[in-house]
Amino acid sequence: MTKPLLIVGGGIAGLTLGAAFQKLNVPYLILEQSEKIEPLGSGLSLMSNAVIALEKIGLDKEIIDNAKIMTDFYVKTQDEKPIFYSDFKKIAKSVGQPSLLIHRGKLQEKLKALIPKDKIVLAKKIKEMSQSENEVILVTENGETFTTPFVFGCDGVRSKIRAHLNLTMDLKSCGFQSYLGITQHDGTNLKKGNVIHYWGKGMRVGLIDLKDNELYWWVTINHTLEKKSLNEHLKNWPKYIQDIVNQTQKEKIIEVESFDRPVTHPWGKGRVTLLGDAAHAMLTSLGQGAGLAIEDAVSLALHFAQDPSVNSLRKYENIRFNRAKKVVKLTRLVATYEQFESPVKIFFRNSFFRLLPQFAIDNQSISLLKSPTL
Repeated sequence: MTKPLLIVGGGIAGLTLGAAFQKLNVPYLILEQSEKIEPLGSGLSLMSNAVIALEKIGLDKEIIDNAKIMTDFYVKTQDEKPIFYSDFKKIAKSVGQPSLLIHRGKLQEKLKALIPKDKIVLAKKIKEMSQSENEVILVTENGETFTTPFVFGCDGVRSKIRAHLNLTMDLKSCGFQSYLGITQHDGTNLKKGNVIHYWGKGMRVGLIDLKDNELYWWVTINHTLEKKSLNEHLKNWPKYIQDIVNQTQKEKIIEVESFDRPVTHPWGKGRVTLLGDAAHAMLTSLGQGAGLAIEDAVSLALHFAQDPSVNSLRKYENIRFNRAKKVVKLTRLVATYEQFESPVKIFFRNSFFRLLPQFAIDNQSISLLKSPTL
């Protein structure tokens, strides 16, 4: 191939695919609509399955060295009574790689550093796409034309590439709003490598320890609850949670609607395919959005490096479909019971998890985090 492959989108999926192609000596170019790729956003959990995928292309150590290793996961009630616990050191030994806690922006920065500067072209918003038997043509909003043998849509939940393929764009609201922030902490209420989730009434709070004494927090609030300020919603929660939110600069608190999209065939047509949120937008309850994007990128890169053809695109889609569909459905189920408002449902949910044997809890995690099908 004389012309580079075009990766549309410089987020986690696009940068991982670029880094993988770089490792595998596949020619490529990343087109990013923003004028610069900045280390923005909040934190995320990069679970073991994603690290295992990165290991396949020799990038696992690069990411591990720039993240905090997850050690313990606690789920508690609003008044701090335990519901269940998972020892992630033990789970990491079982699946072969740790789960990581990392700032989204720092992950993107690290992936970007693995890619030569001339392989990322900024401020390229896609306006039109057409394809023939032998090539794909992209036209940007400023009239530039790019011709390539293949296009990989890594441009997020509202993917322009997905729209140009005439695939369903319907996003399904999950009935709650999320607030995300990052602040500093001294380790008093959140120990090294710890993650704590609190389940309330139509609300949840999460605290995650990141590298460099950063604390990533999030709050989810059902739309059905009375409209109040974030502080008012948290007034009956532990004071240190209120303090963590209050010490975060208001302009840096991110507010997002929670939604997903049912996973349906196809993900691509002809010489074009989709990865990450463009293919399978999902909720954050299992911390797998970034993980599955990375799995997609590694899977596609490995297949395409062996056989740079349309057949490889369809093979990738078929291999990844069931995994993505399962995780999207499971994530929505988890989010549904996590956001319960009914006192009766909350009682039975909490009782169920308290009675669940530890091996059953661990096995559920292991089944999700073990080596993925790539």
